[in-house]
Amino acid sequence: MPTQPQDPAWHTFGKSPLINGDAGGTPIPKDKTHLKRFPFVFLVDVSHSTSFGGDNADLHAINRELPRCFETLRSPPPDSDLANVKGQIDICLVTYSQTPKNIFLWQPADELPTSVSLQSETNTSTRAALNHAMDLIEERLKLLKQPGQKVQTGAPHIFHITDGVPNDVYPHMPEWKQLVDRIAVFATNADQDRATDQKGHLLHLITPSAERINKDNRFIDENGNDISGKEALIKLSGEKTVITLNRGASSLPDVIKLITAIISVKSTNSKTTVAETIAEAVEESDGALGMPDSYPALGAKP
Repeated sequence: MPTQPQDPAWHTFGKSPLINGDAGGTPIPKDKTHLKRFPFVFLVDVSHSTSFGGDNADLHAINRELPRCFETLRSPPPDSDLANVKGQIDICLVTYSQTPKNIFLWQPADELPTSVSLQSETNTSTRAALNHAMDLIEERLKLLKQPGQKVQTGAPHIFHITDGVPNDVYPHMPEWKQLVDRIAVFATNADQDRATDQKGHLLHLITPSAERINKDNRFIDENGNDISGKEALIKLSGEKTVITLNRGASSLPDVIKLITAIISVKSTNSKTTVAETIAEAVEESDGALGMPDSYPALGAKP
């Protein structure tokens, strides 16, 4: 078994010190409180391994491709579902290594930055990062439900971009079960999620390196087996939460297809499930995104 990692006490005992009076963002102007808000958190792993590969490193691609995502959110195609609600989409960008770092919080999509310059650091403290992202969403929803706000929201989403395995939590630790339970409370079963369901969704967007077992950064499951980052994340939150960026971080612009699909379900009376719309978006990505063949909405290939 790996030794219990050394990590800040707040991972277990309370909210991150980054959760303060600004964590919920700014109140919505009174003339816009009748409009539904769509909260999204981009949670980006900037551990040391994201800098491997020289010019082809994941972090270089993230710094290049995230602004392309933001550009589409700022200026979506006219008459698209995104265009109809672009002023109602709120984005957080959070990076993490040893601890999470807020790059910006609850920025309206039409005011997103034109560039980012993320730097690689050290560890992959996934538990700390996911807890922080869920804390941010809790604070945002709390603010939007205050008297004078009472703003309706679509289901909040966390897009977790990573290239490897967690190294601040393992299945034999009680903190693993705490995180599994918290994610289960946050996230609903995507197969049953209709437009009226307000629970959140967590999607792990993994680069191909997360599909391989890394002998230098081992993740040991409850049976003592080495497993990959992909397998670890499936154990954490289920197979339906893991999407492979088949072209590495260069596939990130195709994440807009996922956002568009989610917005389409949440802003209409569609009876299509989130699982079905995400699967359709994956199929339409021309191979940029991938899910397991066993994913029910995709249908297993013989």
